[in-house]
Amino acid sequence: MIASRWTATCAWIAGFLDGEGCLDLTRRGQLRIRATQKYLLPLRRLQALTGAGKIYKDRDAYVWYLGRRKQVYHVLCHVLPYLQTNKKPQGELMLAYYRGCITLEEARELISDLKRSDVNGQG
Repeated sequence: MIASRWTATCAWIAGFLDGEGCLDLTRRGQLRIRATQKYLLPLRRLQALTGAGKIYKDRDAYVWYLGRRKQVYHVLCHVLPYLQTNKKPQGELMLAYYRGCITLEEARELISDLKRSDVNGQG
């Protein structure tokens, strides 16, 4: 029962991030996850389920922000199997960078290619 509840939780987080989230790797190598919503309640649930992140108001929306490296790594490791959009390969590249398997430049270039192919309807 506990395992299936954990699976459902990770799947819910992944689905939420697929639809409303953004995975970022900055020029300075900072790993970030953000999700934006008009309503606060889903972001509070996201924060409670992950046990991490900050919520702030940005104009007419709320943003859940996760920028601590270890927390981003932890969340990505758990939700990656359940991601369905182009965020899955982005997450894989972010984890590869975090683990030292690829350089920052390689990761950013590959993520940029993924985003371009998604915009062009290829991803």
